[in-house]
Amino acid sequence: GRVDLDELDALVDGMVAHLVETERTSDGQHDDLLALDMRFHDLIYQATGNTRLVNAWEALRSQMYLFQMTRIRLSHQHYRNIVVDEHREIVRLLRAGDGYALAQYAEEHVQSGRRVLVAALTP
Repeated sequence: GRVDLDELDALVDGMVAHLVETERTSDGQHDDLLALDMRFHDLIYQATGNTRLVNAWEALRSQMYLFQMTRIRLSHQHYRNIVVDEHREIVRLLRAGDGYALAQYAEEHVQSGRRVLVAALTP
């Protein structure tokens, strides 16, 4: 399977547009934003063609959704500044075909999300 890089770019563009709009209207609706975020991950996992990986993702997907929902509620600005930029970089590395750098960066993407959530939830 191959990942559709143009669709990934469009999803990130959609996330940016949504963040700009919600910032302007101070509307707390994040469902659409999270749907774009989840679709981004869906496409990448599906493109691997690895059935076991896709099944593992499907099993964890609802927990990931809650994780991201909590994260965006705690820090909308951080989500905007970090998550969008990290997704852009993932697409850039996919385009470049640099598997090693992509693997390193994807790991950091996961760890940065974990660090932010733990820090936000720690009294």
